[in-house]
Amino acid sequence: MKNNINEFGLVNSLTDIINNEEEDSTNVVLAKYVLNRINSLKELNIFDMAEECFVTRASVRRFCQNLGFENFREMKNCSQQHYSFYKQSPYVENYEEYLVDLIQEMLTDCTKCYNNEEYKLAALMKEAGNVIFLISDIYSSRCIEFQRLMIMNGKMVRVIRHGFSGNKLLTNLSDNDLVVVVSVSGGFALEIKDVIEENPCKKALITTIDDKKILSLYDYIFKVSRKPVLPYKSIFHTYAIEYYLDLVYNDYSNLIRK
Repeated sequence: MKNNINEFGLVNSLTDIINNEEEDSTNVVLAKYVLNRINSLKELNIFDMAEECFVTRASVRRFCQNLGFENFREMKNCSQQHYSFYKQSPYVENYEEYLVDLIQEMLTDCTKCYNNEEYKLAALMKEAGNVIFLISDIYSSRCIEFQRLMIMNGKMVRVIRHGFSGNKLLTNLSDNDLVVVVSVSGGFALEIKDVIEENPCKKALITTIDDKKILSLYDYIFKVSRKPVLPYKSIFHTYAIEYYLDLVYNDYSNLIRK
């Protein structure tokens, strides 16, 4: 497995820290320092970080290891391509009208894909033992809300959104369990392929890609668009995933009523 897989959950790890730990804790101080420089990670210097955060270099190293990296250097060398997704979108005149048109096109495309599926994700989840969603930072809020809805309807769904390397939950799955990877443009699916290859469970991918090498690793492919989507922020990375999961949730709700 590539060591840099945990970069796809770095923002989730850091925001969990600043949202859930005490404001004056060392972890919060360091997390805020990194988040304020998330678009220029390669420029971080461990000496400056330790001095400005009033901690030792050993504390910085432990912090990085707790995030799933072997050392400070590995964390600062995270790919900037992944974080470019969050950068401000270019100016669009009449953005409201532009967004409405995009959403309408997405809804039509995604609905056609959903209606043409040979298998339904809701049915697979109903029959599976453990259901695990593997997601990067991008899809966190949408999948967490879906998780809550499913749990409230009696189906335990787990979401792994950081700390992918050596995760104990992933190493104890059987062929009755289901892992669902969400990767619209395929970058995360490519990085996590070793986890998928090594696992005996059933595997599903929610995506738009046509890469046969990646798709061949999965038992079930669920498309949210009929055309591949480029790896920068688009309607399919945001609204389409939320819409797709709403369709899955509705199907699941209908299944358990029968």
